Amino acid sequence: MACPAFGSTSEVALFYAVDADPSLPVPATQAWTAVRMTGESMDLNITSTTSEEITPTRSFSDSLITQGEVSGGFSFEASFAFLDDFLVGALQSSEGVGGWATAETITNESTKACLMFCKRINIGGVYHYYVFRGCQVSSLSLKMEPGALVTGDCSVMGVGGSVEDAAWATTGPMVFNDAPTNPLMSGVDSLTINYFTDANDVPLNATFQSLTVTFDNQLRQQFQVGGSSIYAAGTASGRFMCNVESTQYYDSHNIYDELVSDSIVKLQFTLEDSASDSYQFTLNKLKVQSGAVPLAGGPDQDLLISPSMQAFQDGTTGTVSILKTDTP
Repeated sequence: MACPAFGSTSEVALFYAVDADPSLPVPATQAWTAVRMTGESMDLNITSTTSEEITPTRSFSDSLITQGEVSGGFSFEASFAFLDDFLVGALQSSEGVGGWATAETITNESTKACLMFCKRINIGGVYHYYVFRGCQVSSLSLKMEPGALVTGDCSVMGVGGSVEDAAWATTGPMVFNDAPTNPLMSGVDSLTINYFTDANDVPLNATFQSLTVTFDNQLRQQFQVGGSSIYAAGTASGRFMCNVESTQYYDSHNIYDELVSDSIVKLQFTLEDSASDSYQFTLNKLKVQSGAVPLAGGPDQDLLISPSMQAFQDGTTGTVSILKTDTP
């Protein structure tokens, strides 16, 4: 008898690939790329509706599966190359997945990137596969803090899914490739604030304690009646939103002045790894929305402000632009 054991998260791997046509089966020779993750929540969430029939037995009579949702995402530690396709998807860039060349800048557009994900679970040497089709990046965040790696979360929304056995991946066979192994990034060594200025390019002289940037496509699922699938028939995009949350050491009321005057501020920062590969983020039309007044929450603490900022469309750089630099 083999040693008894149930599943472990250490035996779960998540992969992704371009989903050229979610209505067709996954190609038998599909090549997948591993996702560098610290956790995942990819789910085929099924909803069952219970009948409201009134019966003389004082019992519920039945239920029926009425809807399914492909949703969830993954958490990650940031690294160059691995983030390429997910940043492209988050910005809906026309460069497309796999098309972002080095020394090239992408900006927010309206070209959807359709991906499929495969969650592979190893149970006693036998693989189980959960497949998620027609997925788009709903939101992506990057969190930079002192004494920590740059981390983030990516959420997706899809239109179909299935559960497959071990034979599914061996008929082609499919290929499951490793993720890129570029160095991890930290909030200290990798982050450079290139500028944080007012509309006239005058420095605001802020010292950041933390910085979080979130890109959100505000996706929504589109369900139908009369179809053969319980899952959404499509996924619609809302307005692209980019928010910047920060904490800054307080030494001036200049951020409050920018808030009450409803003025534009500009922010550019770079994430560069130890191999000098980098992403440069430019947000040239930010407005402070709240959090510009310091609060003394308790004794013997740093006096901080926590300005929340929203980015808006700039005629030159869009809401956000990202320059990718891959050093040979």
